[in-house]
Amino acid sequence: MKPGELITSIEEAFADIDRPSIEAMGGYVERQFLDGVRSRAWQELRPLRQFVRGGGDIVLLSAKAYQYYLPAYLVALIDEPAEEFYLNGVLDSVWYGSDRSDGSKLL
Repeated sequence: MKPGELITSIEEAFADIDRPSIEAMGGYVERQFLDGVRSRAWQELRPLRQFVRGGGDIVLLSAKAYQYYLPAYLVALIDEPAEEFYLNGVLDSVWYGSDRSDGSKLL
């Protein structure tokens, strides 16, 4: 599968997920992340580095926020140079998926 096709598949798979409210983002999410994403849809966060300071911010999200913003990180892994900037954060978030900041479970 070509990168563009993979991005299209991600966009289609996550198209109907509702953006969480600021209150539902998780108790440990940094203000800088919240300011970066603001009221933008995850599809608008391209290039992700322009909006999100670090690749590790994803591990601090609640399960609902994680579900919503994960596709932005996945697209960045495919679409942006220096994809390793996000890779550790995404892998850590999957590894620690059962220990969300709000006590919810991903899996």
